[in-house]
Amino acid sequence: MRVPSFLNPGVLDVETLVTSVHVSPVTLFRIRTLLALYAWICFGGEMYIVRNILGIYFTDWSWLGIVIYLTTAAYNSYIYTSQPDALTKLESRSSWVKYLNWLLYALPATYAYIVSLVFWTLLVSYLSSGVGPMEMWTSISLHAGNSVIMLTELILGRVPMAYPMIFPVISIALLYLAESFVYHSSSGGWVYPFLDTAIPFAWAFYVGLIVAFSAGFCLVTAIHKGRDQRRTRLGMKPKVVYDVMGFADVYTLPKSY
Repeated sequence: MRVPSFLNPGVLDVETLVTSVHVSPVTLFRIRTLLALYAWICFGGEMYIVRNILGIYFTDWSWLGIVIYLTTAAYNSYIYTSQPDALTKLESRSSWVKYLNWLLYALPATYAYIVSLVFWTLLVSYLSSGVGPMEMWTSISLHAGNSVIMLTELILGRVPMAYPMIFPVISIALLYLAESFVYHSSSGGWVYPFLDTAIPFAWAFYVGLIVAFSAGFCLVTAIHKGRDQRRTRLGMKPKVVYDVMGFADVYTLPKSY
């Protein structure tokens, strides 16, 4: 079963998931593992703080996306750096598994910057409302650390972006808006004040959100494409691990027996 044509972003070079032009695959694996560990710790702290209302904030869903991506990326990097036939195994995955691995990057790569922008421009007063040290830490991590993590992936990593991915990215954002209506119908309140349909021109906020998500995705995709084109123009080649297929530029790991 293949990915539908309108969702298909093209052929993914699986080596872009696990290599960098700046650091070795082993170093990339270690960085991703540390970031994944930090992300899991932050997520645990957020679960402790929000408890019964976990899942109503888009920030939580966006951070969970980062947790899942980093965990998956670290796992892929582990396979690549520890098994001589790693590329064969990664390439043998079904088209849907490859697509999901790609999408796991595209979602937080888009949402992280939007979450940061909205929080630090519209909701930052929350930090001055008497929050405790732990809540302060998780709030800053989830609203600033998210962008730092994805910027690290943008700079060090090679995962590309493709415009057809806009469909699942926007669809998932729409699903969250649907969830906010379910929450309103059950609690009578709104997760975010700008989602309140009782305010004047409320529809404009919803249209603006979809436009913002679309524009944010297109901007992030353009930045990724510019990054890749610059690297190609400068002749920046990825540092790769020795594979049974052989590569022109080889980074050799100590062999284990």
